[in-house]
Amino acid sequence: MMRIYTSNLYRNVNPEPIIIEVYVAPLKKGIAEYTVWKKIKELASSGLAEVYLSVVTHGKLYAGSKIVIDELTDYIAENMSQVIKITNDNEEHSKVIGLLIYRSIDNFFRNRNFKTTRILEDGKEKRVYYKDDDPTFVLNIKEDMATFGAIRGLTPKVYAGNVPGITYLFFVPEGKHFIEAHNWVPFVGEEIKIKRRYLEELEKRNISYSKVFQLKEVKGNNAIVSDKFLNRTIEVPLDEIYIPATTGLLDKFGVFEALQAFTSFKEEDKGITEYKFLEIALGKILPSKEEFTLKVGLTDITFRRIYFGLEEGT
Repeated sequence: MMRIYTSNLYRNVNPEPIIIEVYVAPLKKGIAEYTVWKKIKELASSGLAEVYLSVVTHGKLYAGSKIVIDELTDYIAENMSQVIKITNDNEEHSKVIGLLIYRSIDNFFRNRNFKTTRILEDGKEKRVYYKDDDPTFVLNIKEDMATFGAIRGLTPKVYAGNVPGITYLFFVPEGKHFIEAHNWVPFVGEEIKIKRRYLEELEKRNISYSKVFQLKEVKGNNAIVSDKFLNRTIEVPLDEIYIPATTGLLDKFGVFEALQAFTSFKEEDKGITEYKFLEIALGKILPSKEEFTLKVGLTDITFRRIYFGLEEGT
């Protein structure tokens, strides 16, 4: 008897082997790749979404739109852009295809009104996609001082360089906890984090910091924050800080077990296992759980779900 198991794996089936068309242009001499990527992020933040669907590597700009080439003429060699076909038969093109697929997935999710949150694992940042208005993905425990919450969703992983002609996508269930404070006073003395954008503001003002902060006092709409390593205080707007949802702090307020059960798929009263969640989430994310299409560069790539079977004895 063959038992078929739930799968989170997809692979390209059209075209096969994978071949995409993409704009490419060499960077001007002396232009660093990080400089171009910084400009791309600036343009994307200003609303030019097409710019995000590009890759800068090996001294070249790869893009899925002529708009990107036109916007970045100051960074690329004049009259050198062209449309080429690439497959994943070398390190450079595998990287380009993998990153373009990943960014196309990000665009695909956002167009379906999915939100993204970030989690750190082994020093690497991963994105988790979820619906913020759907109890399948979000659990909120509201108390007077804060909302203690949990998010679970799917993290896409792309493997484009392992097998020539084939790219694989995995959608991996992931989760995280969070705290949104309504009354900061009960959190005085606790560890806090300052948001990245405000840390950048501190850098512009030549204010050094260690990133190890403690909430010392609440003063109107501002927080008096103690830098534990540098032994100094900084005044920061309350909307520029947040409280890390550590196990100890969640346990202190009596919410850890409920949140952990949600993100580890152990809610006994609801019976949502990790596999059941995967099926529900894929059904909400994809037009069809069995097959979907992404625009990668200038090419439509169709991915199909791959199932595994196990022969069992009778």
